[in-house]
Amino acid sequence: MLKEPIDITTTATVRPEILDSTLYSFCNGFLNCKTDTYRLIINIDPVGDSDHSPEDVLEIAYRYFDNVVYRIPETPNFASAFRWTWAQTRANYVFHLEDDWELLRDVELSEMFKLFFIVEDLAILRLPYTDAEATRAKQWNKWYDWNGMYMACPQDIVGGLAFSGHPSLIRGDWVRQVVRLLHDNGCPEKQIKHHNPHMNNIIQRYQYGVFQRPHEKKAIRDIGRWWRTEHKFEKVGAYGFTNWRTINEEQRNAP
Repeated sequence: MLKEPIDITTTATVRPEILDSTLYSFCNGFLNCKTDTYRLIINIDPVGDSDHSPEDVLEIAYRYFDNVVYRIPETPNFASAFRWTWAQTRANYVFHLEDDWELLRDVELSEMFKLFFIVEDLAILRLPYTDAEATRAKQWNKWYDWNGMYMACPQDIVGGLAFSGHPSLIRGDWVRQVVRLLHDNGCPEKQIKHHNPHMNNIIQRYQYGVFQRPHEKKAIRDIGRWWRTEHKFEKVGAYGFTNWRTINEEQRNAP
């Protein structure tokens, strides 16, 4: 079970120190990154720290993985980056890991795999962003209930909460069904929702959850927010986040 191939999909920008922190934490507490059954699929958008280049980011990727598939597009577009990484997958399992998350504690990947074998229609197990209570855990202000195996997303709200950009282990065939419906003009998280009937048809056939036990602490934290503030970057897009722009002083001081 531990030898199960995994495609790791990562959308990155030119922030080599951020990617280094992310991969260091996950390769030491979750993934055996140097195994030949793991493949990193990374898109490096050419935007970010002007003191570094996309090649500096790629160097970080090869520091942790021997098997790397990468793309450095001419222009940045988060939706395009996301769609490209998912379109390259071929493994039975995909671990979606954006470049700005830190793992806070060890997580047993083998235990996650077991749940996918037990629950045949389980599509996604994400890592927890909040601490759990005795019988439930909150995700995006909604309660997920402990079902004896993981914190389960209530089936009546999966249309809106099936996927988020948090680090998640995903069934590969689900990824490849969903990616065919994505486009480059809107945030992928907003696209993977019930308002598209074709997307909703896929979503409703599966179960979703958070890999967390009662009273267990959160496992991840966002390390990208401080970078955006420090470097005066913000997320923009007509339909959710698709790109980056720098914030000038007038924008920062606007009411």
